[in-house]
Amino acid sequence: MLSAVYLPSNVYMVCLTHALSNEKEEVMGLLVGEVNEGNVAHISAALMLVRSDKRSDRVEISPEQLTAASIEVEISIKCAIL
Repeated sequence: MLSAVYLPSNVYMVCLTHALSNEKEEVMGLLVGEVNEGNVAHISAALMLVRSDKRSDRVEISPEQLTAASIEVEISIKCAIL
């Protein structure tokens, strides 16, 4: 169980902007970060995702979007290490 989550202001603004982008439907995104030994999550980025199912009672993304997001995160981690 997490004891705390640290969310930088720029990531918060991405989340807020995405949440307010559509007033009639839920939105979906992916938070990227790490959890340390003290069970504290440090969020470093947010990726906005697009709903693949337009039914009002569903919030789903395509496997292709999830794969692309995963690749983007892996690339950013590798770049941060170099």
